[in-house]
Amino acid sequence: MNRNATRILTSLCLPMSLLLAACGGPSPEAIDGLARKIAVPIIATYEAGAQSPTAQLTPTPAATPTPLSMGVDLAPSQEIHLAACCPGRDLTIDPTQVWGGTDAQIVTEAFVGLTRQNEETSQVEPGMATSWDVSANGLVWTFHLRTDVPWVHYDPDTQSVVQTGRYVTASDFEYGIKRALDPESDTAYLLYLIEGAEDFNNGDGSVSGVGVEALDDSTLEIRLTQPAGYLDVVADGWAMAAQPEWVIGTHDDEWTEDDNIQSYGPYVLKEWEHDSHLTLVKNPYWPGTESIPQPVIEEITWTLMDDEVAFVEYRTGGLDVVQVSQDTLTAVQADSQLATQLAVQPRLVTYYYGFNTLKPPFDDPRVRLAFSLAVDRQALIDEVLQGNQEAARWLSPLGLRAAPTVEEYPTLGVTYGPDQARDLLDEAYPDRSQIPPITLMVTSYGDHAAIAEFVQSAWADALGVEVEIETMDSFSDYLDLLKDDAPQIWRLGWAPDCADAHYF
Repeated sequence: MNRNATRILTSLCLPMSLLLAACGGPSPEAIDGLARKIAVPIIATYEAGAQSPTAQLTPTPAATPTPLSMGVDLAPSQEIHLAACCPGRDLTIDPTQVWGGTDAQIVTEAFVGLTRQNEETSQVEPGMATSWDVSANGLVWTFHLRTDVPWVHYDPDTQSVVQTGRYVTASDFEYGIKRALDPESDTAYLLYLIEGAEDFNNGDGSVSGVGVEALDDSTLEIRLTQPAGYLDVVADGWAMAAQPEWVIGTHDDEWTEDDNIQSYGPYVLKEWEHDSHLTLVKNPYWPGTESIPQPVIEEITWTLMDDEVAFVEYRTGGLDVVQVSQDTLTAVQADSQLATQLAVQPRLVTYYYGFNTLKPPFDDPRVRLAFSLAVDRQALIDEVLQGNQEAARWLSPLGLRAAPTVEEYPTLGVTYGPDQARDLLDEAYPDRSQIPPITLMVTSYGDHAAIAEFVQSAWADALGVEVEIETMDSFSDYLDLLKDDAPQIWRLGWAPDCADAHYF
């Protein structure tokens, strides 16, 4: 999902998400390795605000639809089956190990954060905290927690969810937040705004120096290094979820196994067969709130499979919700029955190309800007993606909280300007033969090759420059390449951990 760093990239568009599988970005380590090599967004498309196609089995829900964190309403049902994203890697239910969109959905259903961001309005509402106060200087946040939510686990012998005798307290949140700052955590960077957090995570400080403290069972105090109005959004995330110290201390890395885990959210882990599927079951002891009601679906099962297999499973009734790939979208829209089952959902994702500024010709900012201006993002959306994406002007999605808007800043960002692009390249390389060979590296999954071919053609037409496209099948190998020896141009996508411009 999604990691923060300061750099300039070429954003292409906000690609529309096909329902279920919004894999986030690479790991924080992968992103950190790019910092020296990135500048200027070149081409980007936004999925945010755009309409991403998603097929669902129940296009017209019953009178009481059930919203899930995947952003689709389903009719009340005994159980639903979904395809999990990112084949080739397992799922997780550990709040400190969330990597992609499916992980986030699973953890969100099992571990409720201090706050909850409304899926329709994006307003921050109460989660486990009923209210919160912020000091006058903006450095101290005090969360007031509910005390009626029990820790539970699934008992396979009775085939039911049972209480453990413990209730969620502020101390459980203190422990969870500090555990998320462990050097082994994948989500620590989200919490660097907390006093002492970065030092502890880097091994330069102690856990006692982290500015998180349970004042009593229902009061949690968090001290920041600087005012951060977006902490209320961070508090909705998995990095600030309560975690069961007594279970983790006993079972260590195996605490999330279905025999051991305890949780407290609307759903509880029932079964987890690694590298295959994971099933959550309704928690009858979740009291329900206005923001997070009691669930009506009894079970949710995620199964790891690639898009092609998932679509076949959906057609034969094996899945209730499936992501529609770009390759199958046209066929779905042309099918009278499937077209009525197609739901369109916005996603906060930016698709972008980056430049290695240490390698010519992109060590020259004029060349970087020329290559960005030479791409007609709207034509890319209309001719290749066809999913109602939005052309990116900057890295943050349009209208995201704290992000600029086109109405307020009509001249901000990079748009389509082939004439200006040619003029800039003429300044940098009046003799085109002096431009060294250029390589664009992309992964082979999804529509990356089709996007690359469109952009390759745009550069040839507008700039008279031929760019070679290379593809890699393994995403992990691709990230390693970007860290160690990034090509001149490369592609990635970014989905934020929190819905605030800060995380872009």
